[in-house]
Amino acid sequence: MLTDPNADPKKLEEANPKLNELRPGFQIAQDAERSKAEQSDPTAMMRQFMPFLGAGILLGTFAL
Repeated sequence: MLTDPNADPKKLEEANPKLNELRPGFQIAQDAERSKAEQSDPTAMMRQFMPFLGAGILLGTFAL
């Protein structure tokens, strides 16, 4: 399909993103972008500690 000179350009456009996802570096690049976004997010640290805070509040409630 991709090597066919008479292929439908619309179908080629639709197939291209799917093929890009199969490339080995695609997942690595996505993970790197996600990591970069998390580092620049000021609330990232707070989101990591929220489950612990919730568990602490729950245990504190049971202790009373």
